[in-house]
Amino acid sequence: MEAPRGDHARRRHRQGPWRDGLGPPSDTTQFRQTITGFSFGGDAISICYHGFGGYNEYTSCNFDGEQKSAWLRTFIEPGDALLTMTMSVRADNPVHIVFGGHSRGLIDISSNSNIFLDGTLTNPDGDTNVTATSGGSIRQPSSESSLFRVILAGGGGSGGANPPIVTNNLTLSGAGGVGTAGGPINASLTPSGVLNASSGTGGGIYVSLSSAARIGQVSAGTASGYGDVSITAEGALVRAQSSSNTTLNVSGRDIMLISRVGTIGTIANPLRINAHAIPLSNGGFNRGFLFAEADGDIGLRQVAGNLVVSEINSHNGDVFVDVLAGGIFDRFSYTPAQLLAEDEANALWARLKLTADLGVADLKGQTITAFETQVDRNYEQYWALRFNADAYTADEITSLSDDGLANLRPHATRALGHSASDAEVLAYAQGLYVAYVPFFDANLDAAWRTSADFTTHNAAFSYDATTAQETDLTDRAEWTTDELRYFVNRTALSPSAGTPVPPANPNVFGRNVTLQATGSIGRLAAPVFISLSDLTNGHLTDEQAAALALAAAPGDVAIVGVDGLGHTVRFSFTSTPSIPSGVTLTGIEVKQLAPLFVGATGTFNATSTGGAVFVQSTQPDLNIGFVSAGTDASLTTAQDILSAGTAPTLQIHTGGNLVLLAGSGDIAATHSGSTHTPLRIEVLGTLTSATAGQLLDLREISGDLDFERIGAGGDAFVAVPLGGLFQTVGGIGVAAENLTINLQGAIGRVTQSVTILLDAPAGRLVADAGGNIWIDGASGPLNTSGDLNITHVFSSGGDVTLAADGSILNPEAGSVASIHGNKISLTARDGSLGVLGGDLIVNSRFAGSGVVNAHAQGDIYLIETTGDLNLGNVVIDGITGQTAHLVAQAGNILNGLASAGLNVFGPKAWLQASLGIGAAAKFLTTSVGSLSARALGGGIWIDQFGAVVAGNVLTSAGVLPANALEATGPITLNAHSPVTVIANSLAGGAILITSDDDAVGDDLIQIDPGVLVRSTGSSVAIRSGDGIWQRAGSTVQAATRIDLEVDHASTDPSGGTALLQGTLIAPLIVLSGNADEDDLKLNPELVLGHVQIFGDGANDLLTVDLMPTLDLAHKLNAAAGPAGLNTG
Repeated sequence: MEAPRGDHARRRHRQGPWRDGLGPPSDTTQFRQTITGFSFGGDAISICYHGFGGYNEYTSCNFDGEQKSAWLRTFIEPGDALLTMTMSVRADNPVHIVFGGHSRGLIDISSNSNIFLDGTLTNPDGDTNVTATSGGSIRQPSSESSLFRVILAGGGGSGGANPPIVTNNLTLSGAGGVGTAGGPINASLTPSGVLNASSGTGGGIYVSLSSAARIGQVSAGTASGYGDVSITAEGALVRAQSSSNTTLNVSGRDIMLISRVGTIGTIANPLRINAHAIPLSNGGFNRGFLFAEADGDIGLRQVAGNLVVSEINSHNGDVFVDVLAGGIFDRFSYTPAQLLAEDEANALWARLKLTADLGVADLKGQTITAFETQVDRNYEQYWALRFNADAYTADEITSLSDDGLANLRPHATRALGHSASDAEVLAYAQGLYVAYVPFFDANLDAAWRTSADFTTHNAAFSYDATTAQETDLTDRAEWTTDELRYFVNRTALSPSAGTPVPPANPNVFGRNVTLQATGSIGRLAAPVFISLSDLTNGHLTDEQAAALALAAAPGDVAIVGVDGLGHTVRFSFTSTPSIPSGVTLTGIEVKQLAPLFVGATGTFNATSTGGAVFVQSTQPDLNIGFVSAGTDASLTTAQDILSAGTAPTLQIHTGGNLVLLAGSGDIAATHSGSTHTPLRIEVLGTLTSATAGQLLDLREISGDLDFERIGAGGDAFVAVPLGGLFQTVGGIGVAAENLTINLQGAIGRVTQSVTILLDAPAGRLVADAGGNIWIDGASGPLNTSGDLNITHVFSSGGDVTLAADGSILNPEAGSVASIHGNKISLTARDGSLGVLGGDLIVNSRFAGSGVVNAHAQGDIYLIETTGDLNLGNVVIDGITGQTAHLVAQAGNILNGLASAGLNVFGPKAWLQASLGIGAAAKFLTTSVGSLSARALGGGIWIDQFGAVVAGNVLTSAGVLPANALEATGPITLNAHSPVTVIANSLAGGAILITSDDDAVGDDLIQIDPGVLVRSTGSSVAIRSGDGIWQRAGSTVQAATRIDLEVDHASTDPSGGTALLQGTLIAPLIVLSGNADEDDLKLNPELVLGHVQIFGDGANDLLTVDLMPTLDLAHKLNAAAGPAGLNTG
């Protein structure tokens, strides 16, 4: 049933209710009677007339046997007879009736056949009842029907020539129907007039009013078969009953209500209707549709079952729809993917890069790019090893430089599980190096060894796959798991801004629109299936491509397959990391919604007490008063989702999940210039997706906010004042230019961080939480490096864990802590933590138990601003001299590990503290190639694993300091392998440098030329498990004494060696060996002090040269055994 379009033509009927058929329609006879009849039964009497020439000779008349002419006549005497008399009287002559006084007029017409109405029924102050029973209907006349005219004048008035029915109250009851779609009953009700109408099974009711009307009861059909209802009025159509009365006003199959200049019902007293929709197995409906149009307000209450809407349209008023026992649905069950115009579909194809080669060309791009990136990465790693080498060919490294040994030794030590010797470091490097050769042999030109890029490093190297390689990479009949995951990720698994919202015609249109239902508002539609072959070959329809492009949440795309028993299996890569065993992929399914399309120029309100709310706005903006869903909700608009301000404490409540999409605008309560306020939500399930083309500002008002995807083309703000923010699926969770998070509880969990993608380089992260923080920065189209730029991340009561695909940076480089937490863990998977001049400023351990962990591929720049810097594990994976710069501005740098382990691992480390580094009771543990440390208000206690160079490390400011080790207190460097001191080591307290003996490698302690090792307030002790070499030009100086010991804590049978060629200054200088055969050589440039030499056992060789005086009397025992030499 459709809305009327202009005037209606009268329909002609073949038969009138009273014609006898004896005269033409123009016959003016006033009275006519017809008599008919017949007889049956009774007796027959025959009479013979002789002497007459008859028609025949009848032998039965020849009584005397003679043949004579005769005539036989037979008479019949009937036994029974039936007589029918038909009379008709003309009834359309004017009948003038005058009601005296205040009597109420009544026209009451009843017929057991059809009633055709023409002319005028005028009863402006009375009631008019027209009833057709026995299957009869009430209709406008046809050309063959007789005219039926009754003119009533009340109070002395008289009717016009051809007006419609004019009455106060009108009741129409036609068993076979009232009016027709093409010929509605025309009437006009005087003020406060009530319209009642009814029809029998399957009968429709069609009424056209040139007035307003109060609706009493209009019921078309019965439960055995409902008919359609169409009521068109020039004025308002409102209830005849009070708002507390539960009388049903309109019942039928399709219902059409039109008020051209008034309202339909009122907001306070809605018209009670029951449109009987017939559900189909596919979720749609057959008939039972509602069409309502008014200039003013529309108030409707569906009393039973679902309300299926073709259109509810208030041109200048508000709309209120209440469904007491069902949902509200779009008649056509359109999905957004079905509504795309051709240009929009083309835009989506472009957005997805869904060309004619979808599944091949698109995957070619990602597959080939991945291969080319692998070549580039291997090239850089290959050259990184060369940079550490002194001598190499294309196939092997033959020797490492000193820097190379220092850079690679920590890695070799970690790989071997013990302190690596030089030879072992070289073998380790060679193993890495030669692993790249087969890769290059297999994938590069045969002459790659002699090419320019492999002769000299090319910082701009970028490999382009050959045509043959492209064919080999993409010539496959099936997608791999990784490829399929990539494709799904790029559609529904990654948040994105600017998702198009296709235009649609509204189901409900008005100024302020309020929808209430016990069931759902809008519904799920059948998913769109795309077979794997179509996906691979690029045979996608526009609807399929649009469905993929419009998918906004991880659950929107399911992978479909068949298991070994032929059962269909559905899963997603967010819940299942790989294809289940035994499952053969058949395609993907894309979830579809059939929303209710709403155009609210003012405020939109919607409540579903027991179902979902799926609404798409046909207006650019959706201004929300209050939306509440018993289960899930999805709100979509092309521009902004804003608060109307009518419910300031809460705008959206869901008992289940929530999806918000503002295609090219904002999601916020308000936004003006730089000022904005949050849209207040209460999601008891999961925020499945919230996507805004520009600003996004959300505030969860109660408890935690679980989410899957949040995306904004501009800045994103998320507040959870009474709970935490938790990402429930893998992949990128939040994408925005800048992100600000403020909440009471935790951000993320240890099992699933909040993974964010911010624009680079301008994007910034601000996060404040009362609990733990787990945030991971991802790489993507607008941030290919994967850098995470921090303004500040602050946990007032928990730990902070930050990670990034690239670097974690502090671009503003302020003096205030950018990261605050008890335990702080930072990971830069393919970048640095901070940069030169942009250190990460942290404030850790506020609860007294936390540590700082840091892991990076590149450099680490870290400053603790308040109190001690308690280190957990600081690890650098790079092998080309990357440095961990660790500074405690107002405290110590301490070992925060609860058990054994390394505090610092990497090529180099710079340590600086305003107090001390390590502690006498718990050393700081390191495994670095080069080390420099400065304790401005205390001592240094470091336990080093692996060979180490003291010096040759830049400070956080990028300056090479003169001193390798510097402390106002003591310095204790305990190494489990060789120590080479190439820069000064100065202490106010005692200096102790130890190299423990082990069975593998050399444990030499070497002091290079130009180096000063000095204790201004105590002693200097150097103890080597193997030997000590003080090279010429170096100085060892102590305020009290110098102790030089070789073969210290020996674990092998070999003795130690000492070669002292520099300057020794101290009141007492002691050179000692141990139980093995030691070689002690004293050949100094200068000695100032008393010298003692102790061989300590076995057959030691003591060599003294260039001593200023020598007194051997009673000082040397030449017999076997310990030998001592004193000079003074």
